[in-house]
Amino acid sequence: MLLIATLFVLVDVAPAIGQYSWQSQMRDTIRATVEGHDSGGTWSVMVVNLDTGEPVVDYRGQATMIPASTVKILTSAAALELLGPDFRYETVLTTTGPVEGGRVNGDLVLHGAGDPSLGQHRATSSIFTNWAQGLSRIGIEQVSGQVIGDDSLFDAPGIAPGWSWDDIPYGYAAQSSALSYYGNVVRITLDALQGGSDVRIRWLPNNTSYVTVGHQLEQGQRGQQLWRRFERDLGQNTIHVRGTIPAGRSTQFRVSIDNPTLFSAYVFSEALDQTGITVRDGATTVRLLDAPPAPYDTLASVYSPPLSELVKTVNQESDNLYAEQLLHTLGAMAHGDSLSVTSSRERGLRLVRGLIHRAGGAPERTRLVDGSGLSRYNLVSAEVLVQVLAYMHGHPDSEVRRAFFRSLPVGGRDGTLQFRFQRAAAARGNVRAKTGTFSNNSALAGYVTSFEGTPFAFAVLANNHVGSTRPLRTVQDQIVNILAQYPR
Repeated sequence: MLLIATLFVLVDVAPAIGQYSWQSQMRDTIRATVEGHDSGGTWSVMVVNLDTGEPVVDYRGQATMIPASTVKILTSAAALELLGPDFRYETVLTTTGPVEGGRVNGDLVLHGAGDPSLGQHRATSSIFTNWAQGLSRIGIEQVSGQVIGDDSLFDAPGIAPGWSWDDIPYGYAAQSSALSYYGNVVRITLDALQGGSDVRIRWLPNNTSYVTVGHQLEQGQRGQQLWRRFERDLGQNTIHVRGTIPAGRSTQFRVSIDNPTLFSAYVFSEALDQTGITVRDGATTVRLLDAPPAPYDTLASVYSPPLSELVKTVNQESDNLYAEQLLHTLGAMAHGDSLSVTSSRERGLRLVRGLIHRAGGAPERTRLVDGSGLSRYNLVSAEVLVQVLAYMHGHPDSEVRRAFFRSLPVGGRDGTLQFRFQRAAAARGNVRAKTGTFSNNSALAGYVTSFEGTPFAFAVLANNHVGSTRPLRTVQDQIVNILAQYPR
């Protein structure tokens, strides 16, 4: 009897010893990987076993860190849960007066609902031209008033607190607005045609005169190094481009515009003009009027793709405008105590903090000021990111759960992870994660499964490191590969 009892004890204890051994070894290996990279900054790592809910790695996991674009995990998760994967934006075109004798007796009003994809997605890439041609086909030749952009659903167009002034001209720092078109940027192309002497400059949408582009460009010798720089005057839409473009080469870049609501109305008025419809009083916005326009009739409307598709752009492409639009949309749809503040941004942030609370986190130990992570004022711990990832992994709504999971890039395959986890990396095709990058800061948070099937949620954040962020990404990838190689 004593021998049998001893055998049962050994059988019961052996798995625990094995589990302790590999988890302890994994913690030691990850700690050594992190501490082996010394560039003066701070690391924070949290890993949770999603089968058991147990933290298997906690290296300063509660420390508040600058999360960069991993904030998009919080924004997209809150949007999917509160709006639903099937949510769509509707942009509406109305008149303020009747259409009589080929004339709109009043204004045309573009009512923005916050759609970040308007004018960018294949379904709406030519929406203003299509609408203008449709109005022409029904005999409209003149608008007696203005084209008015209505962005009243959100705060006034602008950027979030803590965005660097250095970022403002770049396309990734486009202003948010309830009425947004073409990503609130112009896309400039410079061509040095073979056999010519000049550099051709053009931009989309449609060489709009909403922007003024001045340039000092010269064509270089074939094979010469290409260089170009641009600036946009603060608060204006005057762009200055300089550079040398070698013969036979071209380059393309995006520049943000100021006041995207007016931009949308202006580009639509240009589309009307190009179709032969005269707009007597030009373009303006509701914020420049003494009173909001009263809709008389609806002429057209268009829906965005479903939210399940939009969040893929948020997380796979790390699109800041999409994330900011989702945050303001949450604020516009707010309810309960979120209505105690008037700002659509602040209402949206309160709802994101509510998600953190439902996930078991401490929102009072988190600072959020935007939805994209472009602000350096954001402070989030690796623990909070993992708590939200774990919450979404087990979300009771399977459609929400699936849409969130599929929105994250796959290592070695697509999105911002396309060129990471290459060749024989253990996590290639396995890890799904959101990246985050600032100068001197880098983050990675998401899901990976061990080779025996244990699912992990992880977050690896690095702040204030001197030098390139490439070594920081290498450390992150090493940690994820370690997780992918360990047994159950």
